[in-house]
Amino acid sequence: MLDLIRKNASSFVVKGLLLIIIFAFVGTIGLIWGGGGYSGLTKKNSAVRINSRTISLATYNQALENKINFYRRIYREGFSNKLMESLKLKEMVMNELIEKALLLEWADKLGFKISDDELRKRIYSYPVFQQEGIFNPKLYRQLLSANRITAAVFEQEQRETGIIGKLQFYIADQVKVSDEELRQEYRQANEKINAQYLVFDPINYTAQVKVTDNQISSYFDGHKEDYRVAEQRRVEYLLVDSKSLEDKVKVEAADIEDYYYDHDDEYTATKKVRASHILIKLPPNATPEMDKAARKKAEEIRRQLEKGADFAKLATKFSDDKASAAKGGDLGYFTRGKLVPPFEQAAFSMEKGQLSQPVKTDYGYHIIKVTDIKPSDKKPLAEVRSQIEARLKREQASVRAQEKADTLYSDALAGKDLQQLAQTYSLKLKRTGFFSIDGGLPELGKAYQFYTAAFGLDPEAVSPPVKLTEGYALLKLLEVKPSYIPPLEEVREKVKQAVIEQQAQRLAHKQAEAARSKLRSNIPLKEVAKTYGLPVLDSGAFSRQGFIKGIGSVKDWAPKLFAIKPGQVSPLLEREADNKYYLIVINEALPIDENKFQQDKKEIFFKLQRQKTEVILRDWINRLINQADIKVNQSLIR
Repeated sequence: MLDLIRKNASSFVVKGLLLIIIFAFVGTIGLIWGGGGYSGLTKKNSAVRINSRTISLATYNQALENKINFYRRIYREGFSNKLMESLKLKEMVMNELIEKALLLEWADKLGFKISDDELRKRIYSYPVFQQEGIFNPKLYRQLLSANRITAAVFEQEQRETGIIGKLQFYIADQVKVSDEELRQEYRQANEKINAQYLVFDPINYTAQVKVTDNQISSYFDGHKEDYRVAEQRRVEYLLVDSKSLEDKVKVEAADIEDYYYDHDDEYTATKKVRASHILIKLPPNATPEMDKAARKKAEEIRRQLEKGADFAKLATKFSDDKASAAKGGDLGYFTRGKLVPPFEQAAFSMEKGQLSQPVKTDYGYHIIKVTDIKPSDKKPLAEVRSQIEARLKREQASVRAQEKADTLYSDALAGKDLQQLAQTYSLKLKRTGFFSIDGGLPELGKAYQFYTAAFGLDPEAVSPPVKLTEGYALLKLLEVKPSYIPPLEEVREKVKQAVIEQQAQRLAHKQAEAARSKLRSNIPLKEVAKTYGLPVLDSGAFSRQGFIKGIGSVKDWAPKLFAIKPGQVSPLLEREADNKYYLIVINEALPIDENKFQQDKKEIFFKLQRQKTEVILRDWINRLINQADIKVNQSLIR
């Protein structure tokens, strides 16, 4: 099932059904493996023992495989053993197993259990096991079997996940969130201010800078390494051009046909569905009562649609997916694998114009209407025959070029010179100018393998074949120009420019500080701006996470700016991106939208409740770990 339900998320889409298989913990703990009081476990078939509970090696290996597959889906071709080690996946899985065992032990002491009836309802509710909204036992068995998961193992996982869910709800019920906390959270996210500002740009001060020879010399003496010229090399190389071999390649008709039928996806336009939806949102920790209310609302909206109500108008009015609601619920065209599985399964099983029953995802309930379908369509072989033939020619010519380059390399190792080989095989021997390891040869462009090979050569040595865009090359090192610091006269203009920029920066800073002193002395902003010949710029209204026109994001400055009272000036602010200095005078703090706050209050409550629950749960897990007798099979995490 993992391979079928793991999907990439976008918009309201989530990787939701992956949570059916992998239990989602609040976080993981940085355990110091081999220390911290964890003693070793010697049983070969055991992964870890937590108090009286033993986790088997098979359970650990399955959890690790799930975790690896999860990250492989995220990183795709970029996933490797090295990445796996850097992510510490083995430690992560061990942490999660330990945490889960401790939480189950804690839940058991509090008397939390999942009855068989509750387990049945939990499994029956997963859309991935349903057909037309009804649980299908055959589909259930097929999906588990396809991923080598037994029903007993899956159902035990679901029982344990449900028990821990009850524990989380129990903690959440104890959490208190005050009205002041709700207001403060809303204010942090939505409060806005208006301001005006001055910009002190060092570029505007360069004309005032007069540079002396002593200043240039002094700056150079203190920054010589900045002007160091990297080592450079010069090589000759023998190129086996694969394109020149293409005319000698004959592609058989059978090979073209085999390629065509083996690469269906390259020549088939994937089926696309265009749909609109109305989302009735549910928070992550929704209670059964909240779930029931959301479904009831979705069903009522669907009844209105069945009676002829305009879908776009109802989407604009009721949908909690604001991005699509603004477009009448329209999501545009999408292919399989782009949306959360329950939504996707419903949309791709519907006819054009059809209206779905409420479909539940981790976001809530969706009413889906399919507005158009573009069926899959494969291009005929005749249409793509020449394209396939050209591709196969290139591939076979490249193989021949590599084989020829390998032969040349063997000859070179046997003592034959590249010049001699060039004459024997009628190839061109080319020579480069000097270049650094970062490249710089226009005729080769970004051929990093070429440059890396050149800088790995000893004098007079010949490299193994290096893959280039044109084919394969054998390199021979001719000359090395060592790294050096050039004399001042060679880089005088660069040094002079650096001194000018440094002095201009200081002048801009000095004037900005002087301007700030004037503003703090209650001299009006316009008067100060006139003194320094600067325009007064308007920020427009912005929030803590927002932008100021002409500056950009103010996220890093927000704590300072939102602490300033109207009429006051900010500290001197600098952006490393442009080296400019900014003085911002706050005009007014805009009041929050009280009606919007009341509308969002419930959502903010659940957010803060969830955050507090996570903090409490994390604290308890830390305590349980400190008190537990944990023995880890150290060989698994090395």
